[in-house]
Parts: sequence; structure tokens; C-alpha cells
Amino acid sequence: MYKILTILFIMPFLTSCFKEDKPIKPHSQEVLTVSESIYTHQSFFDLATRQVISVNPVDAWDLGFESSIDGWHIIINSGKYLGVYSSGMTDFSGLTTVPLTVKWRFDKSDGNLDSTAISKWLTSQSIATNEVFVVGINDGVKYSPFKKIVFTSLTAGAYSFRFANMDGTEEKMFSISKNPSENFVYYSFADGGKDVTVEPPKNSWDFVFTQYATILYTDQGIATPYFVRGVLNNRNGVEVALDSLIGFTNITSADISRLQFSVKSDAIGYDWKSVKIDGTTATYAVRPKNTYVIKSTGGLYYKLRFTGFFNDLGSPGYPRFEVIELN
Repeated sequence: MYKILTILFIMPFLTSCFKEDKPIKPHSQEVLTVSESIYTHQSFFDLATRQVISVNPVDAWDLGFESSIDGWHIIINSGKYLGVYSSGMTDFSGLTTVPLTVKWRFDKSDGNLDSTAISKWLTSQSIATNEVFVVGINDGVKYSPFKKIVFTSLTAGAYSFRFANMDGTEEKMFSISKNPSENFVYYSFADGGKDVTVEPPKNSWDFVFTQYATILYTDQGIATPYFVRGVLNNRNGVEVALDSLIGFTNITSADISRLQFSVKSDAIGYDWKSVKIDGTTATYAVRPKNTYVIKSTGGLYYKLRFTGFFNDLGSPGYPRFEVIELN
């Protein structure tokens, strides 16, 4: 998991001007794009149909619960700028404040479920530790406590938990059941708390356009938490290889065996584009040499490259890309 000190600088939310990128001339006849901004929405894409099959606001959920039969991991929505503080306490009512120097965590962006912000809430005997966690929201500089929560059990395919405001008001108990057809089931604290539909069935999509938190490195090699906008792959069998030598036009199915594939969720990630920040102006450009070969949930291979990051109105956050099946 990644730890975030409150004194660390988090990327500010750029609300000033952007310079449009120079689109790459497409190789195929069809250039695809997302209809909703990657800054505000999550768009789930299916390679087989070349379509976005589901869209939701990026802040539609707070927690995700692993739905596989043996699954027990809990994830958080770093795209909503959430972080978690592990208090080490079991006194739910007694925890009312969070020290200014605590370490906030978010899930590792590569999808490793052994590196989640909410970890070790179960013992090896599947008994809840009853540790109290605090969910905080980042404002671009620091985290502010939002909810305190304790996960009380995982029985009969259902997660049970208790949460409240930090002062103990609006306390709730909730139970959410697994759905094995999905990677995770999701929960939102909004409107007093509710389960929400986020991702489509796990066999129906390949990657999602979204914002999320990750670690980038400064020119001095200092690891720095950053909020980025990019692509996260479906954990259900999707693999990705990056090619920067053969080229999108020339790469064929004969090259597949020579490529190195990764199952990391952020194998495509954010780095298909570059950004230069000059004062309050951010200039984006796609990396024309980057071709991604993707093994889909259906076991087929596709090549993909990005051709732009702006829509027809010049607004950023609308990836343009082309996809061709390799056969």
C-alpha cells in the first residue's frame, strides 16, 4: 500500500487553462472516444463491441468489496480523493479525532490486493479484528476525516460493517452481499449509505477510463502521491503489453509471442500521454510511439493506440483511440 504523509504535496486540481494536443492521424477508419470526461466519470469499455458499455460518476462509490467466493479484500475509491487511516484502535466510540501527522493510505494502483489501504481487518481465522479505520477526503493539500468505520464480519457471502461521523452522529450498520458475476460490489456513504451499481459483469468489459491515485517521482527521485487520469484494466484475465518499437501500423499477431504481458491494473495507466505544466497552463500530448497489445476477457488480442486527449470543443479528459483486433 502507499502511505501519504499529510505534509506531502498532492497535485493541485488544475482549474485553469489547457492547451489542446495535436491529434495523431489515425491508421484505421474509426477513431473511438469517450462521451463523458475522464475527470468526472468512469467509462467501462468492451473491446469486442468497441463500445463504452457503462458509465458512472467517478464519485458514485466509496468502498468496493471483493465478490469472489474466497474474496475478502476491501478497496477504496481513490478517484474520489479518498484515503484511509488505520487507527490501531478498537474503541469505535472513543475515536473522535485524527492527529495531524497520521499516515493516510490509498490502494496501490497496480491492483495488488495485498497492498490495499484497508488491510488486515480479518485474522487468519477469518475473524474480524474490529480495528477502527478512518476514511478521509483530500482537498488537494491534505486529508480531512470523513467517516470512521469498523468491519465486523464476513459470513454467508456478506460483509457487515458499522460507520459514523467522527463525532459519532449518524451511526449506521450495514450488510452488503457478494455478487460472483462482478469483481466487486460497491457502497456509497451518500444519502445515509447505500449499495450502488458501478462496474458491469466482469466478463463484459476490459478496461475503465477513470481518475485514480498513484505514486510518481520528482526529478530528484522523491516518491510523491499524485492524482492522475488514465486507464485501469479489468482484473478478470486482462493482460497488456506495451510496444514502442514495432509501431501500431506494423504490429501483427505474429508479434504477440515476443511481447511481455502484464496483469497489473495500471499496465496502460496514465503514461500514454505527457503533460507539461507552465504556471497555470497544462499542455497534454499523446505518446505516438506507444502501442498497447491487450488480451481481452474473452481471450482475444487487440492492438490499441491513443490519438488524442481532447474533444471537439477543446476540453481535456476525452481520450481518443483506435483499436484493431489481431487475428
